[in-house]
Amino acid sequence: FYVLDDDEFGEDITVTHIEQFIINRKLDILGIDGISYLKDRRAKNGDSLAIQLGHIAHDLMKLSKRYKIPILIVAQANRKSDLSKEDSTPDLDNIRDSDGIAHNSTKVIAVRKNVDGMVLTIRKNRDGELLKNLVYKFDYNTCSYMYLDKKVSKSKVNKNNDEESDSNEPILNIF
Repeated sequence: FYVLDDDEFGEDITVTHIEQFIINRKLDILGIDGISYLKDRRAKNGDSLAIQLGHIAHDLMKLSKRYKIPILIVAQANRKSDLSKEDSTPDLDNIRDSDGIAHNSTKVIAVRKNVDGMVLTIRKNRDGELLKNLVYKFDYNTCSYMYLDKKVSKSKVNKNNDEESDSNEPILNIF
């Protein structure tokens, strides 16, 4: 298990750097927390962030295929979407700054928190089922997750009879 930042590479991190890291460490899986921190080696002067992130996502998809390893990417949902509605979950068009990330992804899973726990919704899956909700409860004492085999509640009433909503700000995770 490795945690690195750009200081480890001595410069901006590119997909070329990541490829060398995969080769040198013989990785079985790679997780990137924040695709927007990577630099596009193909970027031209004036390219938008969306174009650059699309290039990076495409290059990461090629790496995943070449080395036969899953690459997990975390990307934010944009703030312009209306996610304040009950049972709202970000969709592919809510990925911040780029359609290219969703286009190149094999799987897209939206993550949000509600009163039941953490809800994962499969938004894209080239290999199977879509729009399935998986609910997990986090146990703070053991730092572990437990799968809850139940439907997602839209809202619940707590001990003070205040309604709790599940419209917390979501984060979108891309695989």
